[in-house]
Amino acid sequence: MNLYEFSDFIENPTLITDKEACDSIMSQLMIAVSRKSKALYHLLFLSHKHSTEVGHRAPSSVYVNKDGYHWNLNLSYILEGFTFDDYVTISIHEALHLLYMHPLMYREKVTRDLNIALDTVINQDDLVDDKVIDRTGAISLKVFTDIVRRRGYQGTVLPQQNHTYYLNILNQHLDKSQQQNQSGSGSSDNQSDEQSDSGAEAQTHESHEQWKRGNGDADSEEQLKAIARQLKQLPITEQELKELVNKMTESNKEAGHLTSLLVELVEKGAIFKLPTLKSVVSKALTIDPERRRTIRAIRPNDGSNVIKKGRKTRKNSANLVYFYGDTSGSINFDDVKSIVTTLECQRDKCDAKLYLFSDRVYDYSTKHVEVGGTNLQAVFDHLVDNNANLRTKVVLFTDGYVDRFDTRGYNNVLWVLTEDGITNSIPDLHRHVKISH
Repeated sequence: MNLYEFSDFIENPTLITDKEACDSIMSQLMIAVSRKSKALYHLLFLSHKHSTEVGHRAPSSVYVNKDGYHWNLNLSYILEGFTFDDYVTISIHEALHLLYMHPLMYREKVTRDLNIALDTVINQDDLVDDKVIDRTGAISLKVFTDIVRRRGYQGTVLPQQNHTYYLNILNQHLDKSQQQNQSGSGSSDNQSDEQSDSGAEAQTHESHEQWKRGNGDADSEEQLKAIARQLKQLPITEQELKELVNKMTESNKEAGHLTSLLVELVEKGAIFKLPTLKSVVSKALTIDPERRRTIRAIRPNDGSNVIKKGRKTRKNSANLVYFYGDTSGSINFDDVKSIVTTLECQRDKCDAKLYLFSDRVYDYSTKHVEVGGTNLQAVFDHLVDNNANLRTKVVLFTDGYVDRFDTRGYNNVLWVLTEDGITNSIPDLHRHVKISH
């Protein structure tokens, strides 16, 4: 990946939709966040990342769905004068929403006033740069006070309160559009939410609207399980994981059973029984568009319109699979042999071409094993050299600690990771799974 800077985007605005350029900025933002908070860095690190989300009116947003955490980045605001420090603070802001589990708790309750109350709390956190909040026009305690003053509230607004405190003030002093809605004017809640007193409210609402993307695909407990799976995949020690989960639960007194369930899922590992090699490979190879079931019916010969019961036939074809086993110093070769044995025992499902790789790709052999680096680029170059179809199934066995690489267009790839493997190098279009032995 090439290194890009904000100045490159100003000189060439088309970079806001260039994935490599946007991924470069996203990586730099994560490094900057890590210097301020390891916990927030870990939450962004494990999130599914979308670095070219220029379609909505917010520089960044997060949400939760059946796959766990997602982090969106919209770098078009660079063209409006946002700086790197602005984006660092915004990234911290979004990571705090994840820490407090707001996208999970309020995905079905996103309202204009709730947005204001939540951001008033978030932006008073010590990790959030007040100067950036003021410069970018985000919701601060001062902005909140201005909003409720315009609504007629004359009391004192206390700092460092929870969102319920600020939401109660807002609910007691509705703005005109909300008052009309409650008096039966016919306008909907969504319509009043879309109206805003300031650009800050509009931007906040747009960002939090992303939380709704988790609606419908799974209930909150299933989504929490996905989060727990992500947490378990972090390349950190058990003690560090425990400290992170404790920080999440301590920050979420209002989340009730969700926080206790999160602790249970992580500590007891009830949902983290990793699949075996056989089940992983078998499932991956069964997903085949060429594998189909046909029914041939015997035509009636007695003049009736009834189709008589036909005979069932099945068409099977073994899938061509390229297997590459990592033999770098960090991999136990016995694990590689286990996968090869699994592949060879499923000849009805796959026609496997077996290779090993470290610094280079070479034919599979139990008698000749090269130990070196992890040159994944050699794998995709090998596929090109062998004129492999771009849709060919590729199975990579590795721990995920790989050098930079270009997939050369091969995206039908399953990464089979060791139990302690990492996922941050895996392209979005590739699949991955961790295995037990």
